[in-house]
Amino acid sequence: MAARSRSAKKKTASSRKKSPRSRKTSARPTGGISVGDITAALRRLKLSDAANVLIEGRRKDLEALVQANRTAYEGLQALVKRRTELLKDAIGEWQSVARMVNVAGPAASLAKAQELAKGTFQTSLENIRELAELMATSQAAAFEIVRERIRENVEEVRELLKSG
Repeated sequence: MAARSRSAKKKTASSRKKSPRSRKTSARPTGGISVGDITAALRRLKLSDAANVLIEGRRKDLEALVQANRTAYEGLQALVKRRTELLKDAIGEWQSVARMVNVAGPAASLAKAQELAKGTFQTSLENIRELAELMATSQAAAFEIVRERIRENVEEVRELLKSG
């Protein structure tokens, strides 16, 4: 009896492997279902105009989120790029000071190091402000995309309520 249930389990397991559903899933790219796939499937359904408007609205919501995320990501890339440039500049300044210390005497080097420290502090403050403004601009652009989509949603609902 135990042998019979084992063979039944093996048949069930092998039949699962051969099912068309599993083949279809394994053939799909790892990215999952795209917005276009969902839209096409929903269009094939015979839905009322109101349902189509709602579905189209959710599609636009997804597109707005993708665009907002892309904008935020590009802003982050710009921030990292600028921060790298600033770091390279700072390293270059410190290397020039190190060369100068070797050439000049200790008194001149100390005066130059003090001057460099003041300049570096000022530059650091300016860089912090610049990076903060860059990030704020990026975040504001991403938020604007979402805010605009919310405004469009409100308009869509108003139109539905007027027609309904």
